[in-house]
Amino acid sequence: MSHVIGIDISHLPLLDNFMSHLHTHIEELLIRLSRFNEVKDHLPVGQVQSHQNIDTLIRQCSIELDWTIRTHNMYKELREMVQPLPTNDDVIDALEYSD
Repeated sequence: MSHVIGIDISHLPLLDNFMSHLHTHIEELLIRLSRFNEVKDHLPVGQVQSHQNIDTLIRQCSIELDWTIRTHNMYKELREMVQPLPTNDDVIDALEYSD
């Protein structure tokens, strides 16, 4: 059984806030992934278990990053369905009409 949830302009602040949190989380995950790769690059070759552990952390971080980006994009599309963001053409048109 499917449920239909109505979303209107009153939900935009909530969507924007959630997208902002997702964007911040994406940035944090990118930093974390970069640091994991730095650690991996500096591990001695003989530390097989450490390499396996860092590879697992990199994989987990990559999966979480992928999920977060997909979720952010989904909410971005949802937000644009409620109220499309202005394009460059819209901004140019607005400037022309204001003169």
